[in-house]
Amino acid sequence: MKSNQSDKSNRKSYDCTQAVEAMRYVAKVYRDLPLSAYAIYQTMPILEADKFGFGKQVCCGLREIAALAHMSVRTVKPALMELNRVGLLRVELGQKSKRGEATKLQRVPISEVKAQTLVGESIHSQLGRALTQKGVWLNGARVFPTWEVRKTNRLYSSKPNVQGLKKKTRMEQLIKGAPEGSVLVSCDFKAADPTVIKALLKFPPTFDPYATVMRLTGWDKATAKIETNKLAYCADTAYTLTTWPANAQHDSELREYGKRLVRCKKLLSEHAQKERIVKTLTGNVIKLPKRTRPHGGKLLNWVVQGTVADVTTMAGLELVKREDVSSLLYLHDEMIVLFEPCGKTNDALQSKVEEEMLRAGQKCGIAFQVSSQAKGGVSGESRGTAIVSISR
Repeated sequence: MKSNQSDKSNRKSYDCTQAVEAMRYVAKVYRDLPLSAYAIYQTMPILEADKFGFGKQVCCGLREIAALAHMSVRTVKPALMELNRVGLLRVELGQKSKRGEATKLQRVPISEVKAQTLVGESIHSQLGRALTQKGVWLNGARVFPTWEVRKTNRLYSSKPNVQGLKKKTRMEQLIKGAPEGSVLVSCDFKAADPTVIKALLKFPPTFDPYATVMRLTGWDKATAKIETNKLAYCADTAYTLTTWPANAQHDSELREYGKRLVRCKKLLSEHAQKERIVKTLTGNVIKLPKRTRPHGGKLLNWVVQGTVADVTTMAGLELVKREDVSSLLYLHDEMIVLFEPCGKTNDALQSKVEEEMLRAGQKCGIAFQVSSQAKGGVSGESRGTAIVSISR
């Protein structure tokens, strides 16, 4: 009877707020945690509430943990070792107790977990955190979207989704409300996908796959772009090329491009099958989803998208540190930067953004081309029409 009363008092005094904060943080940051390990971490509040309280050491058996987490006893020990490895729990297995051998568990404080995460924080997480703090102007008001790193290390915004603004009107929306004389610069990589693929295949930088396909097939630019990317990202490049017009099939340069794509995708598949990862050209790792076997084209797509995300993020980190940058919007292969009034010309500010994006590409050995446009930097009467475009 006394033990039941003490259990109830422990539950009443249990710090549910900290427990919920810890579970939410782990769910958000540790996305690659095995399901068995995550299930055990989710049961910690039950064990803590019935024992000694939040963050206190808990002594229990493997069978008890398995029953609470609804899993096999055999999977408990590996899951506990994983939680210990990533620094979420302090685990002591096989400790002697009155009931025989027991397992001692203690939750690592959430402040320590966050500190560990920041030490090894990726460049994408760093930029996401900086963008969240920086905020953007949107339709006359300052908003602070949440930025998250997702698949292929791309950043996504929410609450509000500023990346979802319509292309025709977003420049107007992003400068509305900014101080008079502010300059909004948009700069993006031209033909980002084929540029990265050429670097990956060690193909001459002068080769323009889109222009070559347009010339050989008679397709318009939009169709040539779709079909060229499909050739790279499909499951069977050799077969796809046989469905193209005869002129394209027999072109020596295009055939060599196809052969190198086939070899590249084969190597990616073999490596991914063994290691369950692919690496971008910057060396960053993209883990494969569990219980999947994506084909070579999908793996190549992840390498390309991840590389573009890496390069854009590197440029974004340098730009967001500038004192004259009021806000920055990340759009995968494009940056939209709002400069505070500083007396510099639009051309000069465009050049600054272009140089930073080109420099990031050069660090990775990729010869990108960029195009940019600027809005603002003039009197309020003509702000809406002051657009200058430059391509390099």
